[in-house]
Amino acid sequence: IAAYLSDDQNMMADYVDGDMHLTIAINVDLAPAGPVKATHGEVREKMKPCSLGLLYGMGGGAGGTLSYRLRDMTSNPDSKAREMWLFHRKRYSKFHMWSQKLKELSNCRRRIYTPHGWSVLAQADYNSRSMANHPVQGTCADILRLWACKAVNAGLMVCAMVHDALLVECAIEDVADVTKLIERLGAEASRE
Repeated sequence: IAAYLSDDQNMMADYVDGDMHLTIAINVDLAPAGPVKATHGEVREKMKPCSLGLLYGMGGGAGGTLSYRLRDMTSNPDSKAREMWLFHRKRYSKFHMWSQKLKELSNCRRRIYTPHGWSVLAQADYNSRSMANHPVQGTCADILRLWACKAVNAGLMVCAMVHDALLVECAIEDVADVTKLIERLGAEASRE
């Protein structure tokens, strides 16, 4: 969603071609070239909070959160954190420009919107990083709401929304058909 909203082609390509978290690990020498989730799952799981943190404003300074997260992956976590931060800023520069623009807009307008119109109003003690994150998280919520509505309109029994999925009840003999339908409806919701 962050890649799409910011129109960052590098980020989109890294998600489509493989795995953004492993792409970052490879480029800062924390994983060998060509790893896949199945063979390098542990590295990926350690990198995921780092790469997501970089999306949401985690810094690369010495002794910071990124360094702390890298402490068991490298002998020099402060240097590696800085290298990762610089790589991320360069590789996903369009995303970072977009995010910075949102932070500046939140300072001026004090309100940020999702593409579907849901907004957040900055309170007196607001965090500009949280404001910049709102369109990404809010768009995820928009898609999930739309997906649930499509599922109910299709006659499915939606029991719950769970993070980024729907829990749907059906007869055991209908599982295969309902799975195909719910996947199609989710794809439609993400395109709208």
